[in-house]
Amino acid sequence: MTLHPATDDIIEFLNQLLALDPGFTAALVDTRLPCNSGVVDHPTIQAGIVDDVAVCGILGLLNGFAGRYEDGPRAGWGPICAQYDGGKLIGFGRVPNGDE
Repeated sequence: MTLHPATDDIIEFLNQLLALDPGFTAALVDTRLPCNSGVVDHPTIQAGIVDDVAVCGILGLLNGFAGRYEDGPRAGWGPICAQYDGGKLIGFGRVPNGDE
């Protein structure tokens, strides 16, 4: 799958949201909600199993919209990542995939 052309727009929007309200944005990104196997098995949504419960968060959902890398060292990964420094959310960017 080709990455959605709006991927960089999503990243810019998330960085704007972080500047407006860092606490809200961090809580939103850190939240995982239970989901069913249909979501976990979706070809692009980034979801998984934590403590035997299927879960997904907002970045997993947005990555589902943006697509995933088909090849390279991050094949299967979504292109959007949260960036942290010392456990504090400091921004959003592209997942490096060896083609930077």
